[in-house]
Amino acid sequence: MKKEANEKKMVSRRDLLRVAASLGVAVVGGTTLLSGCKKSDPCGDLKGVPEAQVKLRNSLQYKAQSDFAAKNCANCNLYIAPAGGSSCGGCKTFKGPVAPKGWCKMWVKKA
Repeated sequence: MKKEANEKKMVSRRDLLRVAASLGVAVVGGTTLLSGCKKSDPCGDLKGVPEAQVKLRNSLQYKAQSDFAAKNCANCNLYIAPAGGSSCGGCKTFKGPVAPKGWCKMWVKKA
């Protein structure tokens, strides 16, 4: 006799746990691999920047990539353009390298 076509197949608890564990390993491994693919921020090196300045930078919510299309460090009145072929500029508000496409709460439209 043939088994019915719509007969339900039972999955054991052991098989379910094995699949769940494999999926968890795959997610963690994939996340780890993708984190290595992130573009590094050439203006993110804060070595030599005083801790107080790093705290100020963080309190102003500085980020290397602006969320606003028309607002970025390059068109901010406080931005100091890069010198000597560097890709990172500076800021009149805080010390440390600043990405031209960055942004912080102190953004002021360039006059």
